[in-house]
Amino acid sequence: MKFVVVVLLFTFINLYGWCQAVDNKYVNEAKKIKQFKLTELTLKGSQIKTTDTAAIDLYNTSRQLLRFRFFNNKLIPFQSDIVFELSEYNKDGDLYKRSFFNAEGQPAGILPAISNLSVSQYFILKKNDYLAKKKLWTSGEPLTDDTDQKIILEKRYDPQGKFIGQIYYSTEAYFREHDGLLGKEQ
Repeated sequence: MKFVVVVLLFTFINLYGWCQAVDNKYVNEAKKIKQFKLTELTLKGSQIKTTDTAAIDLYNTSRQLLRFRFFNNKLIPFQSDIVFELSEYNKDGDLYKRSFFNAEGQPAGILPAISNLSVSQYFILKKNDYLAKKKLWTSGEPLTDDTDQKIILEKRYDPQGKFIGQIYYSTEAYFREHDGLLGKEQ
């Protein structure tokens, strides 16, 4: 009996140490992103395997989500040289800013040859219309393209912070791209 207790205790201590090392590894990667506040983190993501891809979501109490991925213990890009995606949410859980960074934590653009988009800011121009669409979306109702109603405005910036344009954004596209993140308590 004592042997079983000792083995279980030893296993628990080793597992706890491994989990701490895993958490510290991801927190160390997150430190590269200066805009991400390292306050009361919550590790969310896939089961962590050293030979598989791990999607890491780090949330903080400032309503920020930092997303990145690993393969064989190495950071891997989402596309181009985009390795980190930082999403910021308002108190209602709605996305208001999304930024992209390279492996060193520097601002990086999506499709540099075309638009070089590094930061998107979202402005809800018609709050009542937005809330009505959000209610439909969360109840499972299909939405149609409402870009012409000018409910959401997206302003775009390059890695140097230079304004590169703006578009009106469909609520359907906004919810589809950010589904699962909206309305969450961080």
